[in-house]
Amino acid sequence: MAAKFRGRLEFVCIPDTSPFKSHWDFHGRSIELRCGLGAIDLVQSIVFELINAYHNDDFQQVDAEASAGRLSRDEYARRMEEIEYKTYTKYIAVMRWGIANCKWSRRMDELNGANVPSFDDFRKAQNAPTDPQDPDSSHTGFHRTQWDEFYRQAYERRRRAQSPPSGGEEFFAELGNTRAAKEVFT
Repeated sequence: MAAKFRGRLEFVCIPDTSPFKSHWDFHGRSIELRCGLGAIDLVQSIVFELINAYHNDDFQQVDAEASAGRLSRDEYARRMEEIEYKTYTKYIAVMRWGIANCKWSRRMDELNGANVPSFDDFRKAQNAPTDPQDPDSSHTGFHRTQWDEFYRQAYERRRRAQSPPSGGEEFFAELGNTRAAKEVFT
């Protein structure tokens, strides 16, 4: 695990208006923490984002695929949530270990002893909008808007490059693709 953290790791304070308590910036190798977090939220956020940092290679892989235009908006969001789910399951294990072995406060266990949700249930919760008027006002929505900003052009460029050149095939298809229609117009 030590090899994953070579180099500098920074902590950055983000405005209280951020929709998230914390965020792992896999490009800048920094943990962004919302200003004004209480002690328990701060510790939980740091632990969670350190585990996200551990998965940095996974984030970089998804970034590379999206940058090459190989992931659609929804595929990108799903892949990012899959990594977050891996982080979440490890995070719950760390919190429960700390409660059992280090006498951490039971308030550290977000699930209060309940089972870790399945990926599908986790994804549904992550996709629940905080603003009913904005379907992208969720954690998954954040990933979709990231795709819009950083990867949409690469995806559209790749799709255009893979589309067959138009040589009138669409026109003949509209005419019923008959041999007679082709003979008249060629």
